[in-house]
Amino acid sequence: MELESDFKTFLAEIRPTDSQRDNLQTGHKTLRERLGADEKLSSVLVSDFLQGSYRRSTAVRPKSDSRADVDIVVVTKLSEAEYTPAKGMDVFAPFLEKHYKGKWRRQGRSLGIELAYVELDLVITSAPSESEQGILKSAAMTATESIEEARDWKFNAKWLSPTQRYMNKNASALLAESAQQPEWKSVPDGRQLNFP
Repeated sequence: MELESDFKTFLAEIRPTDSQRDNLQTGHKTLRERLGADEKLSSVLVSDFLQGSYRRSTAVRPKSDSRADVDIVVVTKLSEAEYTPAKGMDVFAPFLEKHYKGKWRRQGRSLGIELAYVELDLVITSAPSESEQGILKSAAMTATESIEEARDWKFNAKWLSPTQRYMNKNASALLAESAQQPEWKSVPDGRQLNFP
């Protein structure tokens, strides 16, 4: 019995289509590029990364009129002592009005962007400690590939995303070193702003 083949067929039938995956990539890459290029936000941004079912390769194909979605976490330098969650989200309103006018909304703990081809959830976090900032800027966090596309993913400083490997002549050595290094441990309390 070909269980592996049957399972692959099953996954192909429930996962987003190639077109839907392309839409997800276009949506999140465009948003992330715009965030990185925004002059007003650049002073408060530390990093951004993907999370959720898209990143973990567990997304299922949306039904009927639904669109696939992707979650983007934006790590900021905004202090919880100075910014309430609402004020933290307000910092992003001009950016969203400029690039996504009429297509964004507040939705509890995130800012939702609804495009014709994809839905994006922008989760804003408060300032991490200085030691965490290096981790948050690493390829292990900022990679655009899903875990399935980067099967050798390691949560440490030496790991390179598949995209970066083509641009780094020391990629093989760094990946070998990454495989031997321990992975970072996550912070148990997190730093996400607590939205009302």
